[in-house]
Amino acid sequence: MEDLALPSGEASGLAASSTGSQGQETSPSSALPTGTALGTLVLPTGPQGYKNPSPLQTPELLARIGNFVDRSTLLACQVVCKEWHRTLEHLLWKDLKLVQLNNHFQEPMTDDCIRRHAPLVQRLSIRVDPLNYELFFGNLDDNLCLRTIDFPQLTSLDIGIQKGKSYLSSETIEMEYLTAELFRLMLESSSALNNGGQGLSKLQVLKITGFQFRFVPRDWATLWGTLWSRLQVLSLIGTWWAPYQVFSEEDGLDYHGRERLSRQRDWVRELWTCDETVTAMKRLGPSLTMRDLTMINKGSKNEELYGIQKWIITQCPKLVRLEWCMSWDPEKERPMQLMLHLIERGRRMNPPQFQDLQTLALPGAFDEIDYYCLLKAMPRLTELRGWWDFDDGLWELLKVGTPRHLETIRLVDIYACNLSSRTLIDLLCSLPNLEVLRGDCITDRDLREDPRPWACRGTLRRLELDFKITTQRRVLSQSLIASRLAEFEQLEDLIVAHSPLRLDLSKSKGVLERLKPLKNLKTLSLHSRNASFNCDWGQAELAWVRENWPNLKYVSWIEYKDEVREEDQFPPIPFD
Repeated sequence: MEDLALPSGEASGLAASSTGSQGQETSPSSALPTGTALGTLVLPTGPQGYKNPSPLQTPELLARIGNFVDRSTLLACQVVCKEWHRTLEHLLWKDLKLVQLNNHFQEPMTDDCIRRHAPLVQRLSIRVDPLNYELFFGNLDDNLCLRTIDFPQLTSLDIGIQKGKSYLSSETIEMEYLTAELFRLMLESSSALNNGGQGLSKLQVLKITGFQFRFVPRDWATLWGTLWSRLQVLSLIGTWWAPYQVFSEEDGLDYHGRERLSRQRDWVRELWTCDETVTAMKRLGPSLTMRDLTMINKGSKNEELYGIQKWIITQCPKLVRLEWCMSWDPEKERPMQLMLHLIERGRRMNPPQFQDLQTLALPGAFDEIDYYCLLKAMPRLTELRGWWDFDDGLWELLKVGTPRHLETIRLVDIYACNLSSRTLIDLLCSLPNLEVLRGDCITDRDLREDPRPWACRGTLRRLELDFKITTQRRVLSQSLIASRLAEFEQLEDLIVAHSPLRLDLSKSKGVLERLKPLKNLKTLSLHSRNASFNCDWGQAELAWVRENWPNLKYVSWIEYKDEVREEDQFPPIPFD
């Protein structure tokens, strides 16, 4: 077998060997890693260990390896089997995420390394520091220049600022990235589409998190009739500031800062206001085939904003999902009333319009009559996303007034709503096909008083919920909570966030054993507001977890005892 030596720092290989130290072949089951930190992965490569098919032709095995291995874990690998490397290389480079830390990327890579593997990259995510973005989008000789790298197979691009950074300037994103193959595009600024957006012939998903509803580029009127008419998913998240206010002061700016300020002012002069844009769009734009639309802008009650967003909705008669949140004049037509009018009118049209809506997330300030009429008008409801006005009474109205929706709801996000603990329990006992729940808090007392089985015990895959213990018998209460959680047989993600009391998952307490049925668990997070209830895992807990939760990949808010080596610990849940 031929081995290939890789230089240190290039994340592109697997350490592999066909025999052990005594010339004995290694079994596939023992070769698969049990932890998450990888130094050397030993895999059989000769034909003796596998009859037919070969391991390189077994998708299940490759997928399992791909779940455990990424570029960062391969940095320590120095010797790589060429055959395995060539086979797994496309898995390791399919997704590439680059996070800028000061003057370098978080994952050390050279310009040549990325350039060589760029043809394999299908999904690219870049997080930059807006103050130093020129280092990576410019043409400086001593730094990685992403602008000069071609990603011919790129289908998904997400470029934005790091969390905690305030602003990404409009010229950051260059159109060289926007290839004709691009299917999904996520940006922090709408100005990137000004030049060349019409060339994105395959783009179907567009998300902009810094969209200006009040001032949009002139070129967008043309894009409405070309790019937007092809989109299936459009998400426009409005900003709180106006472009005239972004760089209004020159005091304290260096030369480069003043240059950016000048470019920003030039960009603002090329903007249109809402009424001009709507006029142009009405003249150029056809009805859209869009299926998923999100528009969020809470910072203004401007009537023009409401007008342009209302007009966009009316141009999307095939919507399946609509999330619309903004401030509006309470004396005018409310969003709930508008959608009810569109659905009822669309039923009588040929072809019918707005009859495919399954998800509707609208802002608050609506009464029960509007809510009930809208639920009656919607043919099918699959997602329930409540705003701050969604309460126990509205849940009861949905349950009793339109019980047919209980069979179709698969996602419920009501974290910010005023639902009681008893209502949350009733919800879990009433939705047989629920897959995702993001709620507020359930108390141990209500769990004890309502022993009904969960209706979604065989379907729920993600649960984000807090638990509150109201009695002095904490051990019994924790056992009760763990027992009820264990009933969700298909649960993959368990997120307990900001709970007053953390579940004590020490092996000696017995709570961990009650959660044993959660065989499919992949993500675990137990965050308590009370630091005194920290849970420490030692070698015994780690051994139990790896034996009983073989699919677990990420663990957050769990402390480790000194006896546990860093490489044996689970990585925290990754966040963008």
